[in-house]
Amino acid sequence: MAELAHLLRPTSAAVTNIGHQHMDGLGSLNDIALEKRDVFKYFTEDSIGIINVINQFLHMFLINIRLLSLVQKLLTRFKQEK
Repeated sequence: MAELAHLLRPTSAAVTNIGHQHMDGLGSLNDIALEKRDVFKYFTEDSIGIINVINQFLHMFLINIRLLSLVQKLLTRFKQEK
């Protein structure tokens, strides 16, 4: 994921699930989360990230990678633009 993110420099991404079905070659759920985190590595303030926070593991993933403050800033900006 890190190599693809470096090459593509995505400006939007969605992480919908982190589950056992993704474990082939990646190890634990935490290892999968760390791998998926790399898609956001080159994000800027204008980038759009979508994370399924209903999934408890993804909610913790969101907090752990400190996107919560970015999400709050984006929501604030969105509310101001309305």
